[in-house]
Amino acid sequence: MIELHGNARYAVCTECGRKYPIEDALKAVGEGRLPTCPVCGGLLKPDVIYFGEPLPPDALQEAFTLAEGSDLFMVVGSSLAVSPANQLPVVAKSRRAKLIIVNVGETMLDDIADVKVEAPVERFMPMVCAIAEDMLSSRSGCRSSAGLT
Repeated sequence: MIELHGNARYAVCTECGRKYPIEDALKAVGEGRLPTCPVCGGLLKPDVIYFGEPLPPDALQEAFTLAEGSDLFMVVGSSLAVSPANQLPVVAKSRRAKLIIVNVGETMLDDIADVKVEAPVERFMPMVCAIAEDMLSSRSGCRSSAGLT
C-alpha cells in the first residue's frame, strides 16, 4: 500500500520536512501555541496532502509502477475525481488487472470496475482484514472489529 496523501499520524515541518508524532503538534495547540519544529522553528502541519499540494513524486512513481504490475487493484474510499491518482486504476485495468472499487456513492470509474461495493470504509476494511486473516491462518484481532467473531 502506498500512502499518496500521507497520514495523520505525523506532523511535518513546512520548512525542513522533518517528521514528528502528531501528538507533539497537538500538545502545542492544546497549550495555545503554534506547533513548531524544534530544529528549525518552521511550522508543523499534519503529514497529509491538502488540495492543490503536489503528491510526493517518489510515492506517485512507485504507485504507478505497482499499478502496472498488479493483478488486482482495489480503490477504497475515493471518489476518483482528482488526477493524477485517479489514473492509477486506469493503468491497472489497461494491464488486465481486476478492479474493485469500495466507496459510498458513485465514482468516475464505476463503469470499468469488475466489482463495485457500496459501503463505508470503516465497515468494509475490517471484513476484508478478517477474510485475509482466515486465508492466511493468522489471528491479528481483525475479526472482532469486523463483527465476525
